[in-house]
Amino acid sequence: MADGWTIAVSGTAAAGQDYTVTIGLNALTYAAVAGDTNATIASNLQALLAASTWGEFAANTFVVSATVATDVLLTGPKSGEPIAVTAAATGTGSLTATRTTTPSSPNSVKLAVNWDTGVLPTTGDDVFFDHGSYDALWDLDTFAGVVFNSLTITQNFESGDTGNGTLGLPEVNETGANKFVEYRPTAFQCAPTTCTIGEGSGSGSGRLKLDFGSAQVALAVHATGSALDPDLETLLVTGSHVANAAVLTGGSVALAGLGGQASTFATVQVADGAAGSPLVRLGAGCATTTLTMDGGTVTAESAPATINKTGGTLTILAGNITTANLRSGAGGTTAYQGSGTLTTLSSTEPVDFTEANHPTVANATFSAGGYPIDPLRQVTWTNGVILSQMGLADVPSMNLGKNVKLVITNL
Repeated sequence: MADGWTIAVSGTAAAGQDYTVTIGLNALTYAAVAGDTNATIASNLQALLAASTWGEFAANTFVVSATVATDVLLTGPKSGEPIAVTAAATGTGSLTATRTTTPSSPNSVKLAVNWDTGVLPTTGDDVFFDHGSYDALWDLDTFAGVVFNSLTITQNFESGDTGNGTLGLPEVNETGANKFVEYRPTAFQCAPTTCTIGEGSGSGSGRLKLDFGSAQVALAVHATGSALDPDLETLLVTGSHVANAAVLTGGSVALAGLGGQASTFATVQVADGAAGSPLVRLGAGCATTTLTMDGGTVTAESAPATINKTGGTLTILAGNITTANLRSGAGGTTAYQGSGTLTTLSSTEPVDFTEANHPTVANATFSAGGYPIDPLRQVTWTNGVILSQMGLADVPSMNLGKNVKLVITNL
């Protein structure tokens, strides 16, 4: 059932008064002129709203009420998506927006009929998105702060006859002729004790967005579907509890992956799992205490404080690192491209600083298989570079740039 609103003009009409209707992030204003009455204001406002090409407005229909000439009736899309409408007037005029029809959609998580039990999940429940393709799109803040026992999203929650099997909205709404920045909640808000994603044999969802708020959550990701949104990962997660933990063994995952988002994870563990090698991004707003890697590909836009690495590919774009233990051997790949400080670096693999921006490495020790790559001499080596149990002949690929002075000392 489509959303329905009545936008009512009342008060005393006067020239120069503004009558403004806001939907989402955009507003349209009619300025009253001499001779206007409440009825003519409603008529002119309706024409303004109906003619708009802004996506938030163009998706709806606007008509003057057949029974009340000072009312403009808004009807939302047949899909039943909720519309957020506010109205206001200046001076002695009055403009109000009142919902008259509650929208109903198979894509709303707020409606009990859309859950298999016929009732809404509540505190302590085990919640599943499984064996279906209906997209969960609307009213995603319904369960904000509700502490589920668990949240499970299987690979069987996937594209099918009734939708793409997605949980969450894209950041830009492109369903109509004119796209707009989405103003409704785009992530499913809840507070599960544990969250497991990607078990099962299906192809998986192409869009999963989760907002855990301030709850402590243990997140395990085994697999995801292929991402639907260009330049974004399939699974986007935020959560601010200082003890959040993530174990990522497959899929495409970003923690605090959108601009302006902030998250905290005490531990992030990444390894290759049964479904393949995970692709992980720690966003610029993701504060990670310890990253443990034994596989996968990780891009850290903000560096973890401690890194323990025995496998995989790691690229660090920014931030300070207290301790980096890199133990992947000669086949490992780690690159630092930021401008921060690495207090203690211990490595048995090559560490590439070619694209760094003048970082500082206070203490650097390289053992068999490890060596620095700094052809442009970006790095300040506060206490030099230690080659442990190696000589220069053992690191023919080491590159510290040209015109450098080597000072040889005993350890």
